[in-house]
Amino acid sequence: MSIIYEALQKTQIEDALQHTPSSQNEMTRDDWIDVSISLIIAFLLAIIIVAHYPQFNSKSKAILEVPDDIVKPVIKPATNPKIIAVPFDEAAYKLNHILNGVFVSDEEKIAMVNNRFFNIGDNIDGMKVISIEPDKIKLQHTHGIMELRIVV
Repeated sequence: MSIIYEALQKTQIEDALQHTPSSQNEMTRDDWIDVSISLIIAFLLAIIIVAHYPQFNSKSKAILEVPDDIVKPVIKPATNPKIIAVPFDEAAYKLNHILNGVFVSDEEKIAMVNNRFFNIGDNIDGMKVISIEPDKIKLQHTHGIMELRIVV
């Protein structure tokens, strides 16, 4: 009988070893379920807190608001603004604006400046086109009239 008893004990020990974790760090199925449920609950609580955040933050908003009499403007508006006249540099303007071509017909006159099309009355960088002729255009600015000629 001792042989049968020993065999039964050995079988029970092997079954117990197969159903228990091999080390203490290994998690069982029940452990994974507990962790999953805890994570789901924490996630739902975070959503609820974020959804109601403005209600919890009403006191901190009052702390962050600064009364108008404490805040002083860094730059004060000028009471007597001075108008400064900037001289017009016609040579620099002509260097940056090239008259590529002029199209003249009985019905329409079109100038091509810097590969863009303009009609009489259009503005080219703050200058008004007042005349379009076969070889030049006239532009009016605050200091007078300037001509752009086709460069051949």
